[in-house]
Amino acid sequence: MKQNIKAIIFDVDGVLLKNVDDEGKFLWSKDLKKDLKIGSNQCKIIFSNIWKEVTKGKLDTIKHLDEVFKHSFFKNINILPKEFVDYWLSKDIFIIEEMLNLVKSLSHKCYIGSNQDLYRGRYIKKLIGKYFEKCFISAEMGYNKPNPKFYSYIEKELNLKPNQILFVDDNDENIESAKNKGWHTYLYKEDFKEFKQYLQRFNILIN
Repeated sequence: MKQNIKAIIFDVDGVLLKNVDDEGKFLWSKDLKKDLKIGSNQCKIIFSNIWKEVTKGKLDTIKHLDEVFKHSFFKNINILPKEFVDYWLSKDIFIIEEMLNLVKSLSHKCYIGSNQDLYRGRYIKKLIGKYFEKCFISAEMGYNKPNPKFYSYIEKELNLKPNQILFVDDNDENIESAKNKGWHTYLYKEDFKEFKQYLQRFNILIN
C-alpha cells in the first residue's frame, strides 16, 4: 500500500516511554511515599484537571506546585516544588527500547508530539530528543492534544499536508482528532509486532 507519508509523529507516554504500571500508577512514583512522604491521593491533587493548564504552558509547573503544596493534604510534607520536579524526572527513565530502536531504523523523518509541561518536555528532549527531527511539546506550543490547533501547528511547522503525516498515539481521543484533521493514524496498544507490520503495509522502509 503506497502512501505519500513524509513525517511520523510519535506520542511519548505509552509509545516511547512506559509511564504507568498495570494498575495505572506512575512508575516513577513507586518509592514516592517512602522518599518524600507523598502518597497516591496527593499525587491526584498535583495532577488534577488544572494540570492541563500546565501542559498548555498557561501555568508554570513550579508555581502550580507551590500553590498545591499549600493544601492541607500537604501540611506534613517539607519539600520545595523544584525538589519534587527533580525527584520526578530523576526516576522517569523507562524508555521502550524496541520502539526507540525502530525509530532509529526508519528512513522517514520522525518527530515527537506530546502533551508535557515545560520541565518534563525539556527532560524528554535530553533523554531521547536526539533521535528525532524535532520535539513538539504542548507547553511550548500553547495547545494540548486533542485540540485541533495542536495538529494544525505541526502541519504549519513542517509545511506538510494532513495526508502526508502519520500519527502514533495510545489515546483514542487524540487519534480521533488527528483523523478528523486528515492525518494517517495508528492507535498503539503495546502491539509492537502489529505496528511494524502496519509500517510495512505503508511501504515505510527500514534502513
